[in-house]
Amino acid sequence: MTPAAIIAGARADGIFLAVTPDGGLTFKGPRVAADKWVPILKDAKPAIVAHLSRAQRSAWDASDWRAYFDERAAIVEYDGGMSRREAEAQAMAECITEWRNRHPVRSPSGVCLGCGRHGSDEAVLPFGADDRGHAWLHQGCWSEWDRGRNEEARKALAGFVLDGLGGHT
Repeated sequence: MTPAAIIAGARADGIFLAVTPDGGLTFKGPRVAADKWVPILKDAKPAIVAHLSRAQRSAWDASDWRAYFDERAAIVEYDGGMSRREAEAQAMAECITEWRNRHPVRSPSGVCLGCGRHGSDEAVLPFGADDRGHAWLHQGCWSEWDRGRNEEARKALAGFVLDGLGGHT
């Protein structure tokens, strides 16, 4: 279950989650629901904390994202000599990178954001250069996590960037 699905399920049962200033997880809700959700929350705590910590959402709206996309596509098409289709694909890749930079994820030091395990048996390495922390990942967890982040960005940008492109990207 994804962090978003866990959060939504817990909220549906009356559990409200919050990240504490020290990076912990706290909740309020009915005791019956808490009994159900506490084991799930414990197992997925690093991913849930990372998901909830993304409170600093981008201030860009649809027109900002579309302008960024159009500018990137124009540069690649006209200055780079690529076809419009190639330029749009490159511009979408750049938008995904920009979205990921604007929506960083973090996990507690030494705890893999991909699987939630500590790095005792396998090294957990920092990913990203955010001054507020890193996403820590096992080497074997990185590829799937990276694909998931790209898909998350693609979905977030779909209404802003993809509308009107005729499915080119």
